[in-house]
Amino acid sequence: MGSARVAIPMLKGKASRPAVPWWNKTCAILRKITRKCYRHYKTSGSATTCQIHQRAMAKQRHHFRKAKRDSWISYINGINSKTPSRVIWRKIRKLSGKFISSPNLTLKIGGNLLTDPAEVAETLGRHFADVSRSSRISGNGIPDMPLPSPSSCSAACNAPFTLQELEDVLSSITSTSPGEDNILYSMLTNLPKDRSTLDPLLILPNKILQSFANHCQTIGVFFDLEKAYDTTRHTSILLQLSRYGIEGNMFRFIRSFMSERYIKVRVGNVVSSPYRQEEGVPQGSILSVIFFTVAIIGVLNQISRPMLGSLYADDLAICVWLRSSRD
Repeated sequence: MGSARVAIPMLKGKASRPAVPWWNKTCAILRKITRKCYRHYKTSGSATTCQIHQRAMAKQRHHFRKAKRDSWISYINGINSKTPSRVIWRKIRKLSGKFISSPNLTLKIGGNLLTDPAEVAETLGRHFADVSRSSRISGNGIPDMPLPSPSSCSAACNAPFTLQELEDVLSSITSTSPGEDNILYSMLTNLPKDRSTLDPLLILPNKILQSFANHCQTIGVFFDLEKAYDTTRHTSILLQLSRYGIEGNMFRFIRSFMSERYIKVRVGNVVSSPYRQEEGVPQGSILSVIFFTVAIIGVLNQISRPMLGSLYADDLAICVWLRSSRD
């Protein structure tokens, strides 16, 4: 870690003023060139450097005006009768350079109002840790299940990682730093690109139209699982993966991925103490969606005809079509 701190550049963490909507990469380059020409002019004081600085300023002003004009035209073309007024005024404030700072986060616990960021962070950290506590989940009528032991397997997924695979992954890592390690990587997309929340929404209207055509009635029940990711049992995931034939190194990696995980809550510049996440899958990881789906996919097997089940992440819909209400 000491070598990483010396070799890897770290951000200073200073709050910067948000860029206006018309700002682009070319604007930043022109401003950098103009400032460089100005420094040369202040150092030398010659007429040549003065003319170079004036030409850079003129080029910068010309591009800034064009960027503002193009941004305004794009904004106007995006307004229609369905655009909310709050969206319109928010964009106007941004175009004029006015920004509203985010208020400090406060919590009301019972009759006490917590305003200190450290107290707020610690309270949230304890709450999130309590949600994923094993004793709390077991007390909800969910039986404890034995953890399967990994066996040896010669499948390709159990082969050791190669240097080429590591380099391929690192080549796509950019952008933000999510934790204290200051390792930069881009946020991973949680949901598959070929599926979206529109799929369940399109299935239901289609079935309703079919029921109207067949003179039937449609009854639907929709479930949104509360704290679904935070209360998913590790043993449920591992047992299901074992039934799918996941063994060896891959099984050990998944078990290690979900074990001994700790969370911290950040409020402003204050970070809470570490709290252990006994159960659940970490939100923000692309693996979490896969593991949660593995744990819950068995629900659809319990839905028999004529009922139809539609599942997308933690949103479940169950529909049935009846000839009459007496059915």
